[in-house]
Amino acid sequence: MIEQLSVSPAALSAHAAGEAGTAARIGAHAVATDLTPLALTFGLIGADFLTTLGRVLDRRRARLNAVAGRHLALSGESAAAAAAYTGIDDMSAATLSIAGGPVAEVDA
Repeated sequence: MIEQLSVSPAALSAHAAGEAGTAARIGAHAVATDLTPLALTFGLIGADFLTTLGRVLDRRRARLNAVAGRHLALSGESAAAAAAYTGIDDMSAATLSIAGGPVAEVDA
């Protein structure tokens, strides 16, 4: 039995928009933290702690930027897939129509 494959460009576009939104939300948390105000609180005794805290926060920011980048890439790939599918589907419908075959409805 042959099964029919169906793709919904609207679903792919919605997925792309969702991934872009997720990337923006994650990226909003990847902000640089100014530890200068804490230097007065911790003084010289806490300098090592603040240095370590700065490194930890820098690594966190880098990880969040990487995750946001992956979500943004998924968004772009999903949008490209929707555009490619729609383009091929439209081209196939036009080819069938020129050849006198049945006119296929395009899922928009």
